[in-house]
Amino acid sequence: ETGALYTCPMHPEFVTNDPNQRCPVCEMKLDKKKDLAEGAKLYTCPMHAEFVTDAANAKCSICEMKLVEKNKHR
Repeated sequence: ETGALYTCPMHPEFVTNDPNQRCPVCEMKLDKKKDLAEGAKLYTCPMHAEFVTDAANAKCSICEMKLVEKNKHR
């Protein structure tokens, strides 16, 4: 589904738009995440672009790096 986001049931800070990806922490299949509010900001890890969350103060669950705003990260 275009624009859908998927998250790990055990690690909800991990979010991706790839429904076939598995959680990088526990290898679980991902569940479809409820829709984000319009205009919600997304944050990603500079080293692990597959890690995306809407939680501004979260850290990457893979490397513990501070996240950056996704639309500013290139």
